[in-house]
Amino acid sequence: MHPPLADRIAEVPGTAGVAGDEQRELNENNRDLLDMLLRLVNNSVRVITNLMSADSDYIGSGQRNPARMTGAVVCMKG
Repeated sequence: MHPPLADRIAEVPGTAGVAGDEQRELNENNRDLLDMLLRLVNNSVRVITNLMSADSDYIGSGQRNPARMTGAVVCMKG
């Protein structure tokens, strides 16, 4: 059996006495931060997977693979 919600909130440091609206805002901010971090981790995994794949856009030296540059935009300056 779970303790009442008010007791569970009081157990979390820094949240005792926080009004409901403030708590909701904190939760939304934390959710946004977690979503951003999850996207960052997923993008990092995607980059690492791309670098490790056989048909990678990069060669072992870290340079772009010239065979895969057909029509690719390498750098844009504006």
